[in-house]
Amino acid sequence: MGEIRRKITTLLSADVIGYGGPIEADDPATFRTLTQRRETFQRLVTEYGGRQFGGVGHSRMVEFPSALSALQCAIAIQRAALEENESLPLEQRFGTSLMLAIRPWEIKVFADLRRTPDTRIYG
Repeated sequence: MGEIRRKITTLLSADVIGYGGPIEADDPATFRTLTQRRETFQRLVTEYGGRQFGGVGHSRMVEFPSALSALQCAIAIQRAALEENESLPLEQRFGTSLMLAIRPWEIKVFADLRRTPDTRIYG
């Protein structure tokens, strides 16, 4: 049997949340926004040294060489999503749920940031 190699890596899991309402309100506009979010996501993942290795539907799995680069990327993704949401009507906004895992038993969750009608930010 071959040698088993182990490494500590940082995984980022991303998924779209709150997508149902916007898709019902305006399917073509929501698809355009989702396409823009995917492009922004991929650009930031590449910028921070990540490697996408999987995903189903709207979810993505990315590996990073360090916890710091994964965290910086997660923050950049959330900031970009918040900025993109501010240019959209409220009924067209949706979020991104991110989770970082350094080890299977040490999971850090970063909730999405969504601006509500009363301008509070929940995360």
